[in-house]
Amino acid sequence: TAALITGYVAAFGIMVVGAFQETNVLSVHVVGAMMAFVGGTVYMFLIASLGRMKDVNFGVDERQYAKARMVMAIISIISFIIIIITASIANTMWEPSVDNPGNLLWSPDDKGYNVHVVATAFEWVMALDLLAFLMTFSQELHIIQLQVVLVRHPHCSVLSSPISTTSQHTNNVLIDTENEYNSA
Repeated sequence: TAALITGYVAAFGIMVVGAFQETNVLSVHVVGAMMAFVGGTVYMFLIASLGRMKDVNFGVDERQYAKARMVMAIISIISFIIIIITASIANTMWEPSVDNPGNLLWSPDDKGYNVHVVATAFEWVMALDLLAFLMTFSQELHIIQLQVVLVRHPHCSVLSSPISTTSQHTNNVLIDTENEYNSA
C-alpha cells in the first residue's frame, strides 16, 4: 500500500511539472518536481525492498532484479542530495541583472553557473534513473493481457474497431445493448 501511494504521489508530481511550466508558475513547478523526485525515490526503495523478499514472480527471479533496483534507488538518492546541495549553492551565488532579473535563464557569465549546470545534470541523471528503474518491470509485465470490450449503444451507429493484438490469451467481447433495450 505504501508503494502504491508513493507511486501515485510521484505520478501526480510528474503531471504537475508538465502542467505548470517553470517559466510561468515556478513555485507550483518546484512542488511538483519535489513530489516526483521524492515520491519516485521512496517508491524505488520500497519496490526494491519488496522484491528482495520474493523468490520468483511471474517466472522471473525477483532477487536479481531487486539488487539492480536497489542500486538504482541508491543512485537516485545520491543524485537527489547532490541536486539539493548544488541548486542551493547556485541560487545563493546568483546575482540578478537588468537583462536577467529572475534566475531561470543562466548564462556562463553568471556567478554560480557551473554549480547550476551540475544540479541540472543530476536532475537528468535522476530522471533517467527512474525511467531505467521502470524498465526493469518489462519481464514481469510482459505477460499482462488486455481484454477489449466493445459496446454498441442503440442511439449510436458508430462502433469502434477492435484493437489488434499479438496476445494469445486475449478475448474480444461485444456487448450489444440494442437487444437489451428492445427486449424490455
